[in-house]
Amino acid sequence: VYMTLRKEEQEDLIKQEFSLGDDIEILITEVIQDTDGSMTCAYGSIEKLHEKETRDELEEAVNNYNDGDTITFFEAKITDVINNGGFLVDINGTTCFLPGSLAAPNKIEDFESKVGEKLIVAPISYSEFNKYMIVSHKEYIKHKKPEIIDELEVGEKKYEGTVTGTTHFGVFVEFKEYLTGLIHKTELDDESKEEYYERNIDAGDGIEFWVKKIESDDRIILTQQDPADDPWNDFHISVPSIVEGEIKSIKNYGLFIEIEPEIVGLLHVSQMDEKDPNSYNVGDELEVKVTKVDPHKKEINF
Repeated sequence: VYMTLRKEEQEDLIKQEFSLGDDIEILITEVIQDTDGSMTCAYGSIEKLHEKETRDELEEAVNNYNDGDTITFFEAKITDVINNGGFLVDINGTTCFLPGSLAAPNKIEDFESKVGEKLIVAPISYSEFNKYMIVSHKEYIKHKKPEIIDELEVGEKKYEGTVTGTTHFGVFVEFKEYLTGLIHKTELDDESKEEYYERNIDAGDGIEFWVKKIESDDRIILTQQDPADDPWNDFHISVPSIVEGEIKSIKNYGLFIEIEPEIVGLLHVSQMDEKDPNSYNVGDELEVKVTKVDPHKKEINF
């Protein structure tokens, strides 16, 4: 019985330096029968064989995942966007579906820009009617995170990242490919702080920072203040304490008072004897009681 490979697969064999007489494994894709029903020739495919082997491996990986056993990872290439809700990816000739919510550590702003990108995924389930197998890149991120976090140099090395969003309390940054951290607004440098309050910091902007503290795999605190120069490193005070300070700024809601160089707290109008902050002047000395200290937010209340 003779079996024929299509021209492109014959060329692939030549490139792999196969010789006449070598044994190869192929998948039969079509059988040609004689008038008496006997097989005279067949078409086969090495590529289809590899695709079938991959599908079998993917199915086994899904079953293991759902049984709570091992997670198996595969390299995938994004080939198409599905209604800005996800991607089609190719794994050794098998097409799978990668939901947008499982494709990156943060929300994806530009789906089209990811077409052609290669990434590591884990098969996790079957889609409706088993049309596509569903894969997740976030499972790989979860697997990889602890290793990357262990390599971070807290307070020593300056890193570069990309802004993913801003909130009323700071800036979220993606870095080291899979990590997300927060720069609290009080931890921004003077230039970034000005941009932040003018709402000129946008998703996609590049930004530099230090890692200040790792509270968990999902909570990494960043800073643009050089840790070596941070006056809060050596600041300690018991609560409550009576201290003297200098008024540095006057607002309609209270006074900002410096009790040590660059250590400034708020005396809220509700805690003042004189209910009008404008009855004071910048530079006035004032005795106050420290009622609350938050080193993380660098906030003091009097």
